[in-house]
Amino acid sequence: MQAYLDNSQGIVYIYLVKTQKEDKKMDNFLKQLQREIDRLTLEKQDIDRKIRALESALDTYLKETGGKSSSKEEESRGDKIEKIIRLAGKPLHYKEVVRKLQEEGYVFEASNPNAATTATLSMDNRFKRVKRGTYTLSSKKENNIGLFE
Repeated sequence: MQAYLDNSQGIVYIYLVKTQKEDKKMDNFLKQLQREIDRLTLEKQDIDRKIRALESALDTYLKETGGKSSSKEEESRGDKIEKIIRLAGKPLHYKEVVRKLQEEGYVFEASNPNAATTATLSMDNRFKRVKRGTYTLSSKKENNIGLFE
């Protein structure tokens, strides 16, 4: 290495040092980007696995239920049961609820209407059991509305 450099050599030397520093920074930046790409790729693979598992579970569920979602069926049944109990203005036995549902033309998807109705009554927060097999609306305010209609 020369102690004295002329201007042209000095500029070239400084330029080379500056370029080498920028290259090193760029290399570090590119390495960081590659690590982030690798991390996101692994995360995407994990998400893809979860999506495939959920799709498989959904396909299995739809095959078992004949392609129908039970949540909408339960909501619809729950809404109808709520209306029946409200109009009755008193607690009703599940068999009476089933009879009234059938009178209104409700078609049960389940093979056992009594069990399906009991499941809805026991799992839906709008209803509470007052004695064996007999249910009313959970809220007294809602229950009292039925008395005045």
